[in-house]
Amino acid sequence: MALHQDTIWEVRTGGNNENGGGFHNRVPGTSVDYTFQNAPQLDLTDIACAGAGVTTITSVVGGFTAEMVGNIIKFHAGANFLTEFFEIVTVNSANSVTLDRTPATGVGANGHGKVGGGQVNCDLLDSVVVPGNTIYIQNGIYAAHPAITFTDSFTRALPLTIEGYNTLRGTRPTGNNRPVIQMGGNTITFKGFTKTSNISFEGTGDPIITWVSSGGNVGPAYFFTNCKFTNLASVGSSSCIKLLYSPNNTDNLLLIDCEFLGTAGATSYGVQDKVAGNTLNVSVLNCYFHNLTRGINIVGVTSVLDVAFSIFAVCSYGVAGGGSIACRITNCTFDSISIDGFANGGEGTTFINNNFSNCVNAGINSQASVVMYNNFFGNGNNWTGGTLNPVDNNTFIAPQFVTPGSNYALQRTSGLIDRAFSMRLGV
Repeated sequence: MALHQDTIWEVRTGGNNENGGGFHNRVPGTSVDYTFQNAPQLDLTDIACAGAGVTTITSVVGGFTAEMVGNIIKFHAGANFLTEFFEIVTVNSANSVTLDRTPATGVGANGHGKVGGGQVNCDLLDSVVVPGNTIYIQNGIYAAHPAITFTDSFTRALPLTIEGYNTLRGTRPTGNNRPVIQMGGNTITFKGFTKTSNISFEGTGDPIITWVSSGGNVGPAYFFTNCKFTNLASVGSSSCIKLLYSPNNTDNLLLIDCEFLGTAGATSYGVQDKVAGNTLNVSVLNCYFHNLTRGINIVGVTSVLDVAFSIFAVCSYGVAGGGSIACRITNCTFDSISIDGFANGGEGTTFINNNFSNCVNAGINSQASVVMYNNFFGNGNNWTGGTLNPVDNNTFIAPQFVTPGSNYALQRTSGLIDRAFSMRLGV
């Protein structure tokens, strides 16, 4: 046997990396999740195992209960014991349990194992989680977090889910109620289908997050929602998320309700990819990119970039895309951009219902096919860079943001209200 696909893991600032940290609801109604606590439910130092290949362990002190079935026990000391995570699949008595696999390389003695209790960070879980697992991270600051490399190739049917929470799992915390993972100069590396939500990531490394293609996926292979990424590097060049691929793969990144923030002095990117010969599909919805060199920087790939209801502010470029990329930019705001709001992009790129204001060089610098129902104000050029076919219904008025620099909602007196293109009956 092996760890189950339905195993959940708990990470909390009051936890300990010697704790079991995981739970599989093996016997519903009987199994009890003991990960939702700082201390282990059971801590034994006299565990014995008859030898390699044996899955039963015993303890004279004991204390095992039927409720512990499905909980993970972790060994961190003892003669011949593997310092790994094992699931309790059967409680034979208060002094004996059967595990999912053998925990020893020979006759085991004086094993020190803990049942239950949360882990204190993710670095021991990256090589342990299997497809289908969920990692819950409780609100708190995880300072100087070690590098993390999730080694399994998670699939669409069995992704890895990482979810932050404040007091209750399954809730949607915002702002400072989300856990903060401070990576320093370290990187988190993922491969394959991963869903991450409700977490704030900070770091100075290049990048904070690396996503490595698993190859030929259909649908979003990497999904972020309600996350914040703060690039703290003050020198050099670094990215919040960097996308890496094996050759000739088609993969997808989906960002929803996320914030990307840089630090003055560095060449900083929100999302970056520069790998040629791959097809990348990026979808961005309701995200905020600010104080960055480039909010989204995708160069040299044949891809589709779809950005909607997002804000790019105080950047050198809002979006910079490769010449072959077909982009759809709708209902977005580009404001206080020191060079171009949008640069490059291939023929077939469309701009509908966007605001481009205070872009020093140009709002749009692209060979776009459709530029309709956009607003342009205070730009060096409104659109430039190639063969453009702007249509009617673009406007050229002050947008009247509630608080430029922080709140880009429109004031009630804004002339842009009710000017956007929308679905019409009979079309």
